[in-house]
Amino acid sequence: MSGLTRRFLVKPTAMWWPGNMSTIAIMTSFHKVETGEAVGTRYTWSRFKVFWIAFAAMFVYTWLPEYFWPVLQSVSILCVFVGTGRVGPVIDGTGGGTKTNPAGIPTLFNYVASSTTNGVGLFGLTFDWTYFGSSYVTSPFWATAVFLAGSVFFQWILVPIFFALDVWGLNKLITEDGTYGVPYLNSPHLFTGNPNSTTHSLGSRVKPSFFYDKTKNYDLNVTAYNDVAPVHITGFFALTYATSFLSITASISHVLIWYGKDIYRQAMNAFRQVRDEVDALDKHVKMMEAYPEIPDWVYLAFLGVTTVAAVLVSLFTPFNMPWWAIFFNIFLCAIFILPFGVIQAISGFSLGLNVLTEFVIGLMIPGQTVAVMAFKSWGTNNLIQALALSQDLKLGQYLKIAPYAMVFAQFWGTLVNAIISTAACWYIIFNSGDLLKDPNWRYNSYQVFYSAGGIWGAIGPQRFFGIGSLYEGLLWGFLVGAIAPVLPWIGNKFIVKSKYWHYINFPLFFSLAGAGYNQCTFVVPFIVSWYSQVYLFKNNREFFQKYLYVIGAAFDGGSGLTSVIASILAVAGYNYTYWNILNPNTNIVNSDYYCWPDSGYNDYGCEWYLNSGQNTTALGVPCYAPPTSS
Repeated sequence: MSGLTRRFLVKPTAMWWPGNMSTIAIMTSFHKVETGEAVGTRYTWSRFKVFWIAFAAMFVYTWLPEYFWPVLQSVSILCVFVGTGRVGPVIDGTGGGTKTNPAGIPTLFNYVASSTTNGVGLFGLTFDWTYFGSSYVTSPFWATAVFLAGSVFFQWILVPIFFALDVWGLNKLITEDGTYGVPYLNSPHLFTGNPNSTTHSLGSRVKPSFFYDKTKNYDLNVTAYNDVAPVHITGFFALTYATSFLSITASISHVLIWYGKDIYRQAMNAFRQVRDEVDALDKHVKMMEAYPEIPDWVYLAFLGVTTVAAVLVSLFTPFNMPWWAIFFNIFLCAIFILPFGVIQAISGFSLGLNVLTEFVIGLMIPGQTVAVMAFKSWGTNNLIQALALSQDLKLGQYLKIAPYAMVFAQFWGTLVNAIISTAACWYIIFNSGDLLKDPNWRYNSYQVFYSAGGIWGAIGPQRFFGIGSLYEGLLWGFLVGAIAPVLPWIGNKFIVKSKYWHYINFPLFFSLAGAGYNQCTFVVPFIVSWYSQVYLFKNNREFFQKYLYVIGAAFDGGSGLTSVIASILAVAGYNYTYWNILNPNTNIVNSDYYCWPDSGYNDYGCEWYLNSGQNTTALGVPCYAPPTSS
């Protein structure tokens, strides 16, 4: 599909794929021979030298947040400055004495707004480069601003409002363990909504495996499901799904409105097999004429072979997908590769098909968890891989690499990656001991996937989002998403014609990262993007052009290497365990322990344990209930 859409996503000059800039910078620094600098040049160091200096610096620095001082990964800054606060006096664990309210701020504010681990992370900070990476260096500032503006609107504004209004109920009852009365917003888990459940308390977490029928390939066990139904999710997680619905239709509407004529023109030229006159003027396309073009039939033949293989896998393995699902999957990918590809090619931000694929297949084969999630995985990764290959083809165009050589390298890279990734995943699962049971080891993408299996697979979208269900209102997102991009188009056409209307990109605005992650990637990435794409571009153009993308790539490489080594040490059991204020005992407390009343970096305070019905802390300190007033 990537090859078949190259006329639309690769050859046009407007499809510039900003994500390639760091790769080009690396290639240039490694292979370009710099023989000398022009007279008057301020910066005389070669790109190669700057790359390795930046690589080494980030490699050393990343050990601080990744290994020695993990608090730096996610800082709940409001908790640091305003303190924990509480509504009334708090019982000390030393014999019944009381402490005064230190800040006058209700603790609920920290739980909901301030905490980056439990709440929405209002003004949260991160000092770990791996949390956001060089994409904020390479992507245009307008795209970053629109994306973060949408995230702020949905996460910092709407989620707390929905919590206060208790839109879906149980907001103040949903807790991680069902005992301690702390509302839990930042979670991708499922929670019990049946007050008469015989197995779970109201508001407590329920694992999807509870209502799986393991004797029927993990299909829905209706009896178990009815015991905990209606299943709830946090308001944060619900809005994550809402933004997914919004972005799906918004992407189609946006591309049709702003780029429809260009796509139609390219399609007509493709059908006539005539080179487009406008794109032929692009110097990169012109220079690539020196290489033989890969004909469409080669891509079609490869698509046919892989489709047959996919059908065989779906029929003769426990995936149990119906054969027609493979062709329907390809159909969905064919529809969305252009709108999603255009958005990624002009902004550097990617959209996914994960929600749409599980939504439609969940309606077709409800209750079949494995088949639904296999369809979702195949469809989502089809599009991701296709757009990654399109980006690579554009890279080959920039670097003048023959199309046959690029496609061959892509094929082998995909094959090797599949083998190594599968082997690494199996090794971690079966050789990590109790590491995966550590609550601080979040593996959030897998947690979301696990919950999605319960929502879209076992329960099914009809029960969870259908008419009359608890979350039926979220379906309005499809309509709102389709209409929203029309508004700036009307403004550009009928109010005042301006390039700035193009920057109101609703597919990016609706792209919320989602619940479960440490919510700290707004403020620092915004500063990095502004400094890189605005300040340096305006005030130090020479540094911007020569070093910016090289440094971004070096930071990614250095931090990535540290993360790999630190992960290997963790799996092997070599953990840095000198607990202190910057390295709390995360086996007991959250990394932002300072958001909880009376808590320290080694243990929660007595208030936490008394509210959960315990009279002793994890470290053995006795706690005493307050005296009752007559």
